[in-house]
Amino acid sequence: MSMSFSPSQIERLKHEAKALSRARGFAHSEALDRIAAENGYANWSLLMKHCASSKGVDASSVQQRLTPDNDVKFERFESIVREVLEDCAADGGQQFNFADVEWVAAEAKALRLLATRSDVELLVRVLVRSTRVPEDVCREEIEPALTYRPALDTSSSRRLGRLVEAQGLTAAARSVGLSRQAMEKLVTGGSRGPLFRHSSVSRSTVDKARTYLAGVVASPSDSPHR
Repeated sequence: MSMSFSPSQIERLKHEAKALSRARGFAHSEALDRIAAENGYANWSLLMKHCASSKGVDASSVQQRLTPDNDVKFERFESIVREVLEDCAADGGQQFNFADVEWVAAEAKALRLLATRSDVELLVRVLVRSTRVPEDVCREEIEPALTYRPALDTSSSRRLGRLVEAQGLTAAARSVGLSRQAMEKLVTGGSRGPLFRHSSVSRSTVDKARTYLAGVVASPSDSPHR
């Protein structure tokens, strides 16, 4: 008989899957399926569904609540996912994968769209509809974003980057009302989103940057693409 697992046990199984993925070179989804098989399930998706049903969750009613036609947040999530899918196509048809889910979640958090478990489920729903990433993988990559520190969205970070290019780091920092070090943290790093882009900064630093940018007209090149 298949077991049901508590949230803490699920987290332990996820850690086991990550360790297996690193040690054996498996894709993350394959590692999850192998861990599920070791615990009496054909795959990870069935394990998660069994856990949900054991808690009396009505999946169809949840799904109905998560898909209102006129939900503004739902539409904004769709916009973020669509932009990343377009980038994947522009990169020679690169497949959208779990790393892209992680970026989408970080961007949604930076835009202050991702704050509750309901927001997580809504974004999972959008991703499952729009991509081939399994539901359980989407949820696993999105949930940590709830605890991310404040960060600017990609478009805002790039606008600050152009300000630095035009004025120099010290002058640009003075214009925004930030220290040189804080300004540098907001505009340096990776190439895609706030998770990869920023070192830790305070909420007041992020708010100052947002306040400054709110008074500056954005250019058409502010699109948050890679």
